[in-house]
Amino acid sequence: MTALLRLIDSSGTILVDGIDLALVPRSLVRENCFIAIPQDPFFIPQATMRFNLDPSGSVPDSVLIEALSKVQLWANIDRAHGAEEYLQPLDRRLSSFPTMSAGQSQLLAIARTIASREKAYRAFTDRETGTAAKRMPILLLDEATSSLDPETEKIIHKVIEDEFVSRGHTAIIVTHRLSASTKQMRADQDVLVRMGEHGDLIRDS
Repeated sequence: MTALLRLIDSSGTILVDGIDLALVPRSLVRENCFIAIPQDPFFIPQATMRFNLDPSGSVPDSVLIEALSKVQLWANIDRAHGAEEYLQPLDRRLSSFPTMSAGQSQLLAIARTIASREKAYRAFTDRETGTAAKRMPILLLDEATSSLDPETEKIIHKVIEDEFVSRGHTAIIVTHRLSASTKQMRADQDVLVRMGEHGDLIRDS
C-alpha cells in the first residue's frame, strides 16, 4: 500500500496500465491514480462536514448529499440538532454532530471516497485520441472493515460493489477477515493473494 501511494520508494517496479509509478509525480499518483480508505479514517472535527467530504471544494452539494445517502448517513445527519442547527448540515462543523461510532466514521470515509470518485470522473481530453475519457482510480482498502459490526460491513461491501467495482474500478482490499470478501468473489475476475500461513487464514475466515 505504501509503495503504491509512493509513501516509500520500492526497489522493484510497479506498473499501472503499463506506466511505471516511479516516473509519475507523487501528487498525481495520490490524486489521480488511487483512492485510499484506511483502517482509521482521519477527519478534522473543527472543519465543516463539506470540507471533510471534499477538501477541494469542487464537488457539488447534491453529489455530497447523494454520497451520504448511499452510505445511509444523510437521514441521521439531516435531522441531527446541535450548536449549529441554524446552518444546513453540510455547513456545520463535524464536532457539532453527535459523536460517531467506529462504523459511522468508516461509512463517512466511504462517502468521502464516493465524492473523490466523482471529482475523478470529470472528463479530460486524451492527448493521443483527442476524445473525452474518465479517470478510473484504483480503490485501496487497508483493513477498512476490521472493527465493524456485520451489518455495517455488509453496507460497505455493497457500496464498494455498486459504486466502484460494477463501474469498472479495480479494488485492492487488504483484510484479515476473509469471510465477507470471499463471498463476493467472482472466479473469472477476482484474485485472492494469501500472505502467511494458509491454515491460519482459513480458520480466521
